[in-house]
Amino acid sequence: MSIDDDQQEPAEQHTDPLGDPYLRTRFTLPSRPVTFLSRPRLKERLDHSPHTLLTMVNGAAGAGKTLLLADWAAGLPRPVAWLTMEAQEKRPGMFWAYFLHAVRTSGRRLSDRIRGPADAYHVDRRLLTAIAEDLAIAEPPVTVVLDEYERVTEPEIAEQLEFVLQHAGRGLRLVLVTRTEPMLSLHRYR
Repeated sequence: MSIDDDQQEPAEQHTDPLGDPYLRTRFTLPSRPVTFLSRPRLKERLDHSPHTLLTMVNGAAGAGKTLLLADWAAGLPRPVAWLTMEAQEKRPGMFWAYFLHAVRTSGRRLSDRIRGPADAYHVDRRLLTAIAEDLAIAEPPVTVVLDEYERVTEPEIAEQLEFVLQHAGRGLRLVLVTRTEPMLSLHRYR
């Protein structure tokens, strides 16, 4: 990752740090089937916590977590950055490249000095600081949904995500959709 004002690079990169194109389906709200039953009470709970920095939706496979969040996100007045996690999120550079692409795909403009990591395995602390600074002044706050977050098993990614969440303050609302409790200091956000 480079945070270099001198070099010009397109604001929107089309490939990840491994050179593969980003898969659009990972950034798209899942469609709800015709038989989908909306859950207004649960959506209302999500709506009534707009100033919560971290929201965790935890449940067993097939419980309807993803469809609940997709239904909720589709009804919000502002765009939501959606990212469905995959196995390669074991590499910090890949995680942050996809995170930043999700934010940009939602229509949120990030500072020109924030570019995706060039290395799939390492992330410079300056990148995390720049992301946190940029999100801290976001108006309205950025909502990021990380679906299937249980696939993130690398402690380094959890530490980095917690750093960004803590320093972005009210500019970031992070929603984790997971089957397991994440490696984050949840007590800070209860």
